[in-house]
Amino acid sequence: MSADKTSKRVYIKSDDYGWVPAKLVKRNDADGTATVSVRNYTDENRINSDGDRPSKYVKGSSEVVVELSDYESSILPLQNVDEDGVLNEVPDMVDLPFLHEAAILYNLKARHVASTPYTRTGDIIIAVNPYQWIDGLYSEERMGHYADHLVWNVPDDVDAKSQVEPHVYETSSLAYHDMCVHGLDQSILVSGESGAGKTETVKILMNQLASFQSSGHVDAGFHSDDDEEADGADESGDGKADQKKKKKLQRKQTSFRTSPIVDRVLDSNPLLEAFGNAKTIRNDNSSRFGKFIEINFCDSGTLIGASIETYLLEKVRLMSHADGERNYHIFYELLAGTSGSDQKKLMIDYASPEDFGMTRSASGTYHRRDGVHDESTFRELKTAMNTMGFDGEEQLDIFEIVAALLHLSNLTFVERGHDECLLDDSNHSLEAALELCGVTLDGLEAALCSVVIEAGGERLVKTLGMAQCSKALEALIKATYGALFEYLVRRVNGCIASGVEAEDHLGSPSTPASPNNFQSASSMSETAAFIGVLDIFGFESFDTNSFEQLCINYCNESLQQQFNKFVFKLEQAEYEREGISWKFIDFPDNQDILDLIDKRHTGILSVLDEQCIQAFNTDQTFASSLYDKHCGRGGASASFAANNGQKARGMFNVHHYAGPVEYNTNAFLEKNKDETPKEINELLASSENHFLQHLGEIILSRPVATNNRTPSKFGVHHHKQSSLIRVSVGKQFSTQLKQLRTRIDATSPHYIRCLKPNNDLRPDHFDCAVIADQLRYAGILEAIRVSRVGYPQRYLHERFLSRYRILALKELRSKQASKDPAVECKAVVDAIAKKIWARQHNISIGEEENPFYMPHTRNKKKLVRQSSAPPPRTPSRYTRTPSRCHTPSTFRSATPPPSARAKDVDRFKANATPPPWASHKLRPATPVSHRQTTIPSTPTPTPTPGASSTGTPMLKPPASASKPKLPKSAQKPKAAAPPAAKEITVPDKIDLVEIGVQLGKTKVFLRQHAFDALEGMRNRLKTIAATM
Repeated sequence: MSADKTSKRVYIKSDDYGWVPAKLVKRNDADGTATVSVRNYTDENRINSDGDRPSKYVKGSSEVVVELSDYESSILPLQNVDEDGVLNEVPDMVDLPFLHEAAILYNLKARHVASTPYTRTGDIIIAVNPYQWIDGLYSEERMGHYADHLVWNVPDDVDAKSQVEPHVYETSSLAYHDMCVHGLDQSILVSGESGAGKTETVKILMNQLASFQSSGHVDAGFHSDDDEEADGADESGDGKADQKKKKKLQRKQTSFRTSPIVDRVLDSNPLLEAFGNAKTIRNDNSSRFGKFIEINFCDSGTLIGASIETYLLEKVRLMSHADGERNYHIFYELLAGTSGSDQKKLMIDYASPEDFGMTRSASGTYHRRDGVHDESTFRELKTAMNTMGFDGEEQLDIFEIVAALLHLSNLTFVERGHDECLLDDSNHSLEAALELCGVTLDGLEAALCSVVIEAGGERLVKTLGMAQCSKALEALIKATYGALFEYLVRRVNGCIASGVEAEDHLGSPSTPASPNNFQSASSMSETAAFIGVLDIFGFESFDTNSFEQLCINYCNESLQQQFNKFVFKLEQAEYEREGISWKFIDFPDNQDILDLIDKRHTGILSVLDEQCIQAFNTDQTFASSLYDKHCGRGGASASFAANNGQKARGMFNVHHYAGPVEYNTNAFLEKNKDETPKEINELLASSENHFLQHLGEIILSRPVATNNRTPSKFGVHHHKQSSLIRVSVGKQFSTQLKQLRTRIDATSPHYIRCLKPNNDLRPDHFDCAVIADQLRYAGILEAIRVSRVGYPQRYLHERFLSRYRILALKELRSKQASKDPAVECKAVVDAIAKKIWARQHNISIGEEENPFYMPHTRNKKKLVRQSSAPPPRTPSRYTRTPSRCHTPSTFRSATPPPSARAKDVDRFKANATPPPWASHKLRPATPVSHRQTTIPSTPTPTPTPGASSTGTPMLKPPASASKPKLPKSAQKPKAAAPPAAKEITVPDKIDLVEIGVQLGKTKVFLRQHAFDALEGMRNRLKTIAATM
């Protein structure tokens, strides 16, 4: 590849498309701008690095002037293209010579256009949702292909990943293989924003992991590291232990039959999706909760069970959702898929989503856009419940609660005097709600329309106004649905935990039915290791961000820290493989942002908990407390900001790793408390519906804070208490998140970053601006920044020579030619290291910076660019025109010495306006013939004053060159001569680590400042070459 032909291919920023490819026309260092040529595309999807090839989608090109200060180091990012300017698309972006945001963006686009949704970045898989099923992409043959290459027949001499295309099966296969070989727990972290495909990716992963046990390969087990050492000792260190270990992974899959436990693990997906997923603007099957699925394997490598832990169910969706969105799937599935007889039992016969407040939509959004029908998903839900052991009576109990919530959402109130309301007994849903809930009208009315205040041994009943009654109804619906979801998660865990029957795990009032209180298969003696799969919500930033977004972004901030550490370890591993120094590198940390959110006493969540203790505190007092702690002089935080306008509206900014997010403190206290009034708890306890009674016990068993200074194992205790001392939602989530981090840190992590190509869920459409935002939100750009603290620019030896050989032509000519790129690379590295050292110490190495002179022309005279005026006629075409060296000695003093002229010329740029001295210090010269001929030895005529030997007018110095002398009184005293400067010379041996250039076994590694210096020298030499 010709470096000169590709170095003009750059990317420039675009408000509409994120980045667009361009061709550098000229760089104007004088005003800090660059002129580039951009092709005018008529179709956004066709924008790509395609060189200058003709296209019907291109209507000419335009020249654009860009400000270089908008780019890092004032350098336009280069394209990864061939000599024709066509993109070099790669499956592993580690192989990109220029790794930056634009390079990642267009590499992903090229693969998306080719229907290749998966791309690799080292050990990280990036999945771009194609919004369509691609034939053969998830077939059993494809699944077996990855198992063969990455599990059973792993090569010893090459990287196994290089033998296959990037795929989600690659991640699951490598996780299973590493678990078997090393005996270590594994984790797969799937992240991305709504619509990126996280849920489908998790299901694909689980199908692959479940298939590994299907062939019954009992001898495909695994060793721990201790076992390997013991085997090695038994075999006297002759390598037989490793052979024995490898044989245990040689058994291939022969079928994809599944066992009952595997069926239950896989069928947990439609159950949790029905009750935990909803249609949003961005995604028709969006998970509105986070989950960590622990898949357990025995020592023979067979799947024996699983467990699920959930995080932060979005209960606010139950009462309101944006236009174009729906409530949870289960409400629509129940209305669409229930048979006629069951509809009568649930009292929803002839009903539709338009008939209930929870599902009614002003925008008419009742169906999914992805072609999935609620009737079919309800059938899948019923099948999954049957597989997992839910009998008909239990299923009916669950559906009765769902139907009861639908009817409760229709209830209305009528005012009766001041601050007093009653249920509207004419409401058609009231009777159905009472019957399905198993409560009386008086009991429901007392729970929703009044509160009981106990003081001095007396009970005082206080009636509530319309707004308070509506709040109480919302609390009843949210608490009941939240308890139902917790029950289902716990029930699922009972079904998939090593095949134990569900009845043994239902629990009792004395055993809190928390979703995460289950008999984990990992605690059983036969469990050897697990693979955890994390499906977590992505970073969120909307027009209005509230408490939920703060918790979600706090989670992403914490996981990003763990991700950065993982990326840095990968960097260290490559540095060690290449044999270069890296211990001086400090990776960036976002601990200050985590402290801002969760630090004791001063963190946002801690301040919020303190405000929730006192009943008279409000969202405004919470906001004021935040401003006092983080905007004051003593406690100002660099990651927290709030201007006067924001303070007036109770808002603040947090500068996350993905960018600043503005939060509105409205309803922060209410959401953090998530209280269920005592009257509602009493109502549920009095219900004749035994299943609803059990849900009431789940509500009462929420974790509560302990007064003991020494916390329990999980920091909280479970027992019935007043809501005043219950652990807040923020505290509970923070505790769960720290436990999750601890679990992940104890595993070997694998990462899948899911991206959506557009906001319209359209296949074959790649919106560069949307992807660019997600690259930042998914932490991929942050990972690039982590790599940039080390050696962000890496070239294979051949590529490095192609690009930077120009900087060491003299040194290469003085050495004996070598066919080994490593030897030639070492010579180039040594040469450019001295040049960088000289630049850092402001030392000019003179003529040697220009490599275009040849040794045999060292003493020949330099030619100067011709003037626009034609030269005079000469007697013969072979007669040499006298050059500047023939100028009489009278005028030679006006011309600076050659070394000075060289320095002045070096400051020139192509097409720049010549400085004033050039008009009279540089004179034209005629071309010199290269044919050898005899020049007659005629005497050189003496030029007349004011004319050159060629007839070109010359400037004369003034007749009196001496200046008039001033009187002694006016003369300034002579300044003392400055001390002689100490001469600095370039050392023979340069510290390459300090310079930022290191030669590895297969690559040359450059730190950013060294890369910038090399590019500057290279561009300068190209400018000199253009003016010669």
